[in-house]
Amino acid sequence: MLISKPVLTLLTATMAAGLGAVPAMAKPTTVNHITTSYSAQTHALTVKGHATGAKRLTLTYKGKAVKSAPVKSGQFKLTQSFKGYGTFQLKSGRQVLTTIRSQQYATPKVKVISAERTTKGIHYTFAGPRAATLKIAQNGRTIKTLKTTGTTTKVFISNAQIKNSTRGLTVTQRVADKKTSQIVKLPPLKANIKQVTNF
Repeated sequence: MLISKPVLTLLTATMAAGLGAVPAMAKPTTVNHITTSYSAQTHALTVKGHATGAKRLTLTYKGKAVKSAPVKSGQFKLTQSFKGYGTFQLKSGRQVLTTIRSQQYATPKVKVISAERTTKGIHYTFAGPRAATLKIAQNGRTIKTLKTTGTTTKVFISNAQIKNSTRGLTVTQRVADKKTSQIVKLPPLKANIKQVTNF
């Protein structure tokens, strides 16, 4: 079948117009230069950085949207107070841009190397980061706070401080710009028994 030149020209123009009407694929959102910080005063996490391809970003915590903020001049900043040690995600629509786990905003748990009870009290050896604030409590009452100077710290708690009971003892630590670590429960101890631990 032969097609005349005028008809062929019309078909070509129609096809070109049709192809031109197809919208261009949207570029996926990307983020970079992301930083996170935690405020002990407001108990809030701040996430900021650079983004391209999005007008607004959403922050989720434990799978639920908790904060939304616009992208201005390619930059974003979201601040949200929270409780617990759950996982955050930064999203653009359904696209997950980055995941922020507790290891990024919280101080790691205290590691208990050894614990020994004598007739005078308890000797502990803890491992953790330098310049951390170490706090020992009993049934929620703080009985000792100190600043670590190395990665291993020895602590003595007298019988008077614990009222001759080793039950209900806990330890936490915190470094600057990080959330306090999760609580570590210290096991009850009998006198003149040393426990070598790794928890």
